[in-house]
Amino acid sequence: MYLARGRMIFCGYLRSLSPKFSPLEQERTIFDSSNQPNGKTQSRSTSGGQGYTLCVLLILAATLLQKVAVPGTGGALSITTVILPLLAFIAWCRSVLIIDIYAFFGLVAFLTSSSISLYLNGSVNKISLSSVALFTFVQSSLIFRRLPYDTGFIKATSFYRDWMFILSMGGILQYTIQYVVPSSIAFPIDHYLPDELKVTVYNNLNPLFYGSEIIKTNGIFFAEPSFFSQFVGIALIYELATTQRMIRIFVFLTALLCSFSGTGIILVAFFGTYQVLKRLKFEVVVAGVALALIVGVLGSMLQINALTERVNEFSTPNSSGHARFISIFGLLDAVTFTNLTLAFFGTGPGTISSYFLYLPYLVFDPTWGKILFEYGIIGLLCYLYYFFVGIRGRENAVRGPLVMSFFLLGGYFLDGTILTLVAVLLVFQNPPKVYLVTKSRADRAM
Repeated sequence: MYLARGRMIFCGYLRSLSPKFSPLEQERTIFDSSNQPNGKTQSRSTSGGQGYTLCVLLILAATLLQKVAVPGTGGALSITTVILPLLAFIAWCRSVLIIDIYAFFGLVAFLTSSSISLYLNGSVNKISLSSVALFTFVQSSLIFRRLPYDTGFIKATSFYRDWMFILSMGGILQYTIQYVVPSSIAFPIDHYLPDELKVTVYNNLNPLFYGSEIIKTNGIFFAEPSFFSQFVGIALIYELATTQRMIRIFVFLTALLCSFSGTGIILVAFFGTYQVLKRLKFEVVVAGVALALIVGVLGSMLQINALTERVNEFSTPNSSGHARFISIFGLLDAVTFTNLTLAFFGTGPGTISSYFLYLPYLVFDPTWGKILFEYGIIGLLCYLYYFFVGIRGRENAVRGPLVMSFFLLGGYFLDGTILTLVAVLLVFQNPPKVYLVTKSRADRAM
């Protein structure tokens, strides 16, 4: 009751501040034929083309421009991180997207908790104000939603799957041709893109093992094999949840193997297996068994041991697996949980990298660990509310994989690459229950 009353007061306050905005509280307001002239309902395809175009542009940017850096950042910031919030804001200005009230409150709550962390740690740690500005800019993308009658966004997942099928074939070709041509031809962007435009914070050219001349495929355009692997894995899971075309499944699986990265394989092992069991199809099971036999028999020739031997990394300090999944727990134990203030409010924005030297092994900051370390338990809870308000909605086969990828498989809090997939494939596909819409859009809907 109090929440509903507070919501009514807030919406009335916004209306009194500016006549530009008009709150629409229920989806049925859009669809109710009694609100339409001559009893006609609002066309569901009014802006479907615009919504679909927005999603296509974001997917293309998130896949083709990962290696391109924002000029003047020293290769530290990919241009994909900037494109997401800019296009989302432009779409909002053009009434293609609208603002979700609950998400807006969630963002305000997280910014408030980060301000408290900033205040408490400002005199102790070297706080990064640029980190505050960047996460506000990037994460604000998740406050936007599609209009209830705009179905163009829903088609985005199919486009993503089809586009990744093409890029997967490119990744397979990239891996195979390096056996007969110089690596500069197989990896042209990594060798010929000017240094001032190249992202330098990722391991883009990663050999199969120390001393090997064969490089793991990064899908030509992707920042590193891990990114390519996750993007392919998500597309494969969606394919398994829908059409289950054998040729596409085979191409996706082959691309995963050529990346020699465990992150995408982890996603498929958890969620792909679930989709296969849920939609049990004899052909898919037979193909899976056949592929497993081929890999087992030809494993040495295909150098699969470069992938299987990585299982030992979880218990080996300074290895990729240990750094990505295990190291953060040692850092949290050594710093965050030493007193209540740090536990609840963290060490402050942008400070985690300055603590990496506290431990005698390589440390990595996955998304969940970075938020907990820098913003504390309060900040993590606020962000989880903000994030999960955005991804709730109808059943979506890629929701679980994207959540796992974003929080557990990388440090994506200030990176727009995976966040773009979260926005396009999850957040933008859900119409809000309570939202703000420009008056011109409201007039057409009413």
